[in-house]
Formats: sequence, structure tokens, C-alpha cells
Amino acid sequence: CSFGCKLTILKLYEYTQTSLKQIGLDEVNLRRETKISECNGQSSAQGYAETLVMLRESSDILGLPEIEIEMDTLNSFGDEGAYVSEVTLELTIPAKDILYCSALIGNREGEQQTMESGEWVVVNRSPTGLVKLPTASLRVREDMWKHETPLTPERAKALIDNYEPVVFRPFYKHAQSNSTYGVLPSLKQTLVKRVLKRIFS
Repeated sequence: CSFGCKLTILKLYEYTQTSLKQIGLDEVNLRRETKISECNGQSSAQGYAETLVMLRESSDILGLPEIEIEMDTLNSFGDEGAYVSEVTLELTIPAKDILYCSALIGNREGEQQTMESGEWVVVNRSPTGLVKLPTASLRVREDMWKHETPLTPERAKALIDNYEPVVFRPFYKHAQSNSTYGVLPSLKQTLVKRVLKRIFS
């Protein structure tokens, strides 16, 4: 990023912070939806959602209060709940970590919408990209999943012991059609996706 680009980002951040202080906003409750994106039967999201499901359920079984994950430097969150996905990350975020939001960014005439309604861009201040989040902040729609094998305390401990958040994204490289630690979309979830694919293809 050039010096001019960095200066523009800094000005944007300062403008956002000034605006949030004017309305007395110290923190904001936001959510980030994560869904499986499939292409020809393979998970193009590399099992991102499946890993989150297994982390949440393993942590519940073992009584772990926190989950460590790797997150991008900038993350897009929402405040409207317009999208409903298999996995939701719900966080209370300090206003000082907000880079900008849709309420403060206008659209240019004749151009596409600059941001989605209710969108907030959050700064991850961790120098390693790793963050510890409350286990309860990770919400899973249980009706969207089924287990290949029961998740016992022994399996849960093995999953947590072998989990390395620094390689979070490629933790699952394929759809869960082979023997893995993973979870599978439920029959209901699979049928809904097939119907939607036919409608919009």
C-alpha cells in the first residue's frame, strides 16, 4: 500500500472515530455469517464452516471458555441479520476497532452500491492474526449438520489438541465425503441447496 493509500485509510478511520464519538457509541454488537459454498460437490470454502462447528462442539464438551482462530486483518460484519447461514459469529466490538461502516459511506451517483446496508468493517489488531473469542460467541444451527461419527470427549480432546489456528483455512480441504473428523450438511440442507441451484441456474 502506497503512502497516499495509507493516508487515505488513516483519514477514513479518523472520520469514522469522530462520527462514532459524536453519537456516544463505545461498542457495537455485530455478527458475521459463515456458510458453505459448494462447486461441483467440493467445498470451495475449504471447510471453514465445518471447522467452526467442530471447534464449538468440542469446546462445549470439554468446557473450554475460549476458541482461538485466525482472522483477516479486516473483517466485514453486519448489524441487520439480513443473512442466515450455518454458522454465526456474534461479537461485541469496541468502537475504536471500527474502520468504517455503511452508515458513514455514501454511494456515487450512477455507480453500484459502495457497501451493503448494515455492513461494518472491523480491524483485527492482533499482530499474528490469531484472536481468542468466547466459545458462546460462535453460534451453530444444529439442524444444518449431521456427524459422521459421534463426537465423544476423547474425539473432542483429540480435535482440540491437533487443531492449529494458524492453518485454520485449509483445515478441511474437501467436502466431507471421505473419512475425516468432520461434519456433513444435513439431508434438509442438501435438498434446499439443490432446489435453489436449479431455480437460479
